[in-house]
Amino acid sequence: MNIRVLAFLMLLMMLQYSTHTAAQQQLPVLKSGDVPIDIRDGKHLKNGFWRMVPERKPDDYYVEIPESAHKVTFITDQDSLAFNVEYNHEYNFIILRDGKDSCYTRIVTRYKDDRSLLHAPMTNSIPDTLPFHLGENGKLYLNGQLNGSPVKNCQLDLGSGGIVINESSIPKVRIQFDQKTMLSNSDGVNEVPLSTINQLKLGKLTWDSLPVLMAKNLQPAEDLVLGNALFKNRILEIDYNKQILIIRDTLPLDIQSYTKLNLILDQGIIPYIPVHLNLSDSTLSGWVMFDTGAWTTILNNNDATMTLRLMVQLASLIGLNQGFAPSISMANYQMKGFHFKTREMGKVPGLRAILGIDLLHRFNMVLDNRNGYMYLKPNSFWTAPYKKPDEYYAVRITGTILLIFVCYFLYKRIKKIRRRQNQSVV
Repeated sequence: MNIRVLAFLMLLMMLQYSTHTAAQQQLPVLKSGDVPIDIRDGKHLKNGFWRMVPERKPDDYYVEIPESAHKVTFITDQDSLAFNVEYNHEYNFIILRDGKDSCYTRIVTRYKDDRSLLHAPMTNSIPDTLPFHLGENGKLYLNGQLNGSPVKNCQLDLGSGGIVINESSIPKVRIQFDQKTMLSNSDGVNEVPLSTINQLKLGKLTWDSLPVLMAKNLQPAEDLVLGNALFKNRILEIDYNKQILIIRDTLPLDIQSYTKLNLILDQGIIPYIPVHLNLSDSTLSGWVMFDTGAWTTILNNNDATMTLRLMVQLASLIGLNQGFAPSISMANYQMKGFHFKTREMGKVPGLRAILGIDLLHRFNMVLDNRNGYMYLKPNSFWTAPYKKPDEYYAVRITGTILLIFVCYFLYKRIKKIRRRQNQSVV
């Protein structure tokens, strides 16, 4: 090889190396051990959320509320690194794992263009007002179209991450399933069919190229389940008095009549609000899921035991005072006497719970996905009695039968004792 060509190639390699080294030196460096990293994304502290993958260059973290300027902090076992982020930007840095592995990391403040998050820009006019009806279970249902086929019962489930079709509703619509994916819901984690490209219409609004998953555990009257991913770059207003859903670009004019609460969006989709759970001997606080797809409120059985639940239900059945029952506080509003279930949610500091529709439909609400706030205002359902649990009447009938049996047994017992007493006197 010509010596001049060889010298030129060596010089080029040196320039590339020096450029790469200089670029690396210019990036902020965060030291870490080989352990999961905490992220504070605005108001949301996500413990152990980030795992380093050096093979990804870069490894992207998408913020939960990209349009809201806020601070994002990566917190390791050795150090922390914070960025003041703004919409439609990228922030690069290096996580140095165990002093040797460089993990190129990037914070992205855009909506993640990922099919699993179901982000699709809405076309046509904003705002749009959609009428809805309440089912027997108190859930909210819309009329829509999927791939041009009318769908009458589209449940708005803010606790859901995507669009799910009921297996029994598939013959009603034009849909083709071309892949498989994993679905996590109340039925566990299962592999289900996935249709990758679909069109959804609600009123004048249209979403294109949406994936739809199939599920078998939906209620017979439910055709589709629609999650908050459809509205994560919009403002959603639900008015239970007028039974209308309004999809907005700006806050309503009467927003001052609402109470403003902080909001986090788990994975950028599912809303959580700050809640206090008041027990007889303590108060727990934390971020709680705002789930319009669940009827009943669910508490962590490490916070509210099954024994407490049974005592509350028994007191309700026989009309005793329920002063020991838990209450929930959201901003200035306190609710007590509601039905709840318990579930294993782990032994963690603070409160873990799911707010169901029997509580939530008592408020008109404005969900500001763009800026991270929830606005609540009590409506005409505020003083309505809480719905009885499914087992209420069965338990009451069973309890009545047992009470009659006990009374009959005591009557026979007393009668027998008196007969013996009379015989002894004679």
